[in-house]
Amino acid sequence: MLVDLRAGRNDGFDRVVFEFSYGSPGYNVRYEPLPVFQDPSYRPIALTADHALVVAMFPAAGHDEQGRVLYPVPERLTVAFPAIREIVARGDFEGYLSFVLGINGLRSFRVSTLDSPPRVVIDVAT
Repeated sequence: MLVDLRAGRNDGFDRVVFEFSYGSPGYNVRYEPLPVFQDPSYRPIALTADHALVVAMFPAAGHDEQGRVLYPVPERLTVAFPAIREIVARGDFEGYLSFVLGINGLRSFRVSTLDSPPRVVIDVAT
């Protein structure tokens, strides 16, 4: 279960952290051509940035069995950092939890996991 999502600026990179309650899930992080779409509705996601870095995590969920969202951020989080402009919830469906990072320019990125608490960390070069 995703319990927190946060973003920050650092020297040389912008960072997004997905924190989980029970271990880090698997992940797939890649650039996708615009426009990107909601999962599973296939509605287009409007981005202010010119590139979409999609973060898919599995098995993972951002809601409990009653459908309540567990992480304390809105569906769209505007951060306006040098590299990352926004973070948009893409989908929470059948064990896949995904977000789109709106990226200003095509930039390199690094993905890592951390423990205690379990986290998936995305660093995007500035």
